[in-house]
Amino acid sequence: MLILARSLGKLHSALATYPDLSSVAKAADSMLNACAKAVEKFAGGEWTAPYEADAVKALMRECKLEELVHFSTKPTLLHGDLNCGNILFTEGGAVFIDFENAHFSYFPPELDLAYVMERFFLFQKRSEPEKMNQFMREYAKNGGLVDDIKSNDLLRALRLHRIIAFTRLMSLHIGCGESPAGEWRKMVNLWPQSV
Repeated sequence: MLILARSLGKLHSALATYPDLSSVAKAADSMLNACAKAVEKFAGGEWTAPYEADAVKALMRECKLEELVHFSTKPTLLHGDLNCGNILFTEGGAVFIDFENAHFSYFPPELDLAYVMERFFLFQKRSEPEKMNQFMREYAKNGGLVDDIKSNDLLRALRLHRIIAFTRLMSLHIGCGESPAGEWRKMVNLWPQSV
């Protein structure tokens, strides 16, 4: 895991120097506006999820998007989708692929860190605090943009990830007439871990 921490610290440090952060920030604002509308439409019954409809509606009713976007660190360009399939481990370190979400991922680094913590520690039954702290120290030592991630920020970031996922799934469903049932179920099943 320390290989991942080092590589992620270096990635975040490099992404922070991207020359056109303003265009990514505008795209992130558009995404957050779309998320706010999606939460309102799901919660109000205007939109019905094609799968897990009752669960999605209930989750959106309890959601307070405005509370999810306030972090102690400033936003920067992020990868935006650091799941296990988008990280390759080599002898030289971790290699990140599939940057399709980066074009709208102008958020505090806690969002990428939360995804990593969830996928590599919490899912793997490795939620020992000392290992997570060691990960964060290694991340910070290698150019990472935060020294520590507070549990409230971790949970807030995970909830924001879920809302973005629900919004993108519904956009896909509206645009294509279908969306993967498994993705809806996955996001509904992941929600309790972010509360």
